[in-house]
Amino acid sequence: MKTIRIPQRFYDYHVDRDLDAPAVVGSNKRHYYIESTDDHIMELYREADEFCYNDDPANFGLVSSACATCKAMEKTLEIY
Repeated sequence: MKTIRIPQRFYDYHVDRDLDAPAVVGSNKRHYYIESTDDHIMELYREADEFCYNDDPANFGLVSSACATCKAMEKTLEIY
């Protein structure tokens, strides 16, 4: 079982919308750690991946966080 370090910003956005998300097993100032085997891992990934295509400049920080979330998950889960 592996943990994935993801940015807090997109994860918090996802959870604030009452969507299912992997449980946080650790954290630091800017990141959460989630388990790679959690049942809700792909729901978070799919939304983050979709959000990466948002080109609204007002959402730049959130889009960047979503893309960083995808990148971290792709690296650990070997998603292409």
